Amino acid sequence: MNIKSYIIDSENITGFSEYYNRLPKYFQKRVDIKHFQKEKNLSLCGGLLLDYVLKEQGNDLFLRDIQVGDNGKPYFADMTEFQFNISHSGTKVFLAVSENNVGCDVEFIRDVNMKIADRYFSENEKLYIKNAQNEAKQKERFFDLWTLKESFLKVRGAGLSLPLTSFDILIDDEIRIVQNAYPCEYKFGLFDFNDGYKYAICAENAKNNVISEPKLLNFNDI
Repeated sequence: MNIKSYIIDSENITGFSEYYNRLPKYFQKRVDIKHFQKEKNLSLCGGLLLDYVLKEQGNDLFLRDIQVGDNGKPYFADMTEFQFNISHSGTKVFLAVSENNVGCDVEFIRDVNMKIADRYFSENEKLYIKNAQNEAKQKERFFDLWTLKESFLKVRGAGLSLPLTSFDILIDDEIRIVQNAYPCEYKFGLFDFNDGYKYAICAENAKNNVISEPKLLNFNDI
């Protein structure tokens, strides 16, 4: 199974109530706890994207079948080979699916204090940023690394309990990770559509799989 991913822009949503009523209670509650409409739109789109993927793949899963583990992570008990992860930033919502553990991250490219890199990045990663041609390229490299590292943490389910400085992301002809100086068996994808965002995917046990380019969707599709 190739690792697939999907992107939608929540800013373009119309008919919020109609989409909301399509979602099962679990996703409606996730929308309801958000305080601002922008946040509600993002949460709503996460559920809509997952519903779209389930229908696209033609399996027997439905959104209403979703369960929540002790760690708070949603999953489908009847199909453990269907794994997914959702991320959002700005107005974009990003969903990745795989047969094994998968993590994804999207980040809006914004001005950033490079002292953050000094705190959270390894020496090799800081050098990779520093060697960029100019400040704009440094910022791009910062978010390349940040999204890749976040996607890895999501696969591990570690959150920030695993220090960001404890592993290196190496970006060359391919993207590799080194943790405690030993290569790990993970595959990465990094995407830039010149839309002001960076998108990254990390998939576990995916040596023979292909990370497909994300599919850009609009609300007519879902």
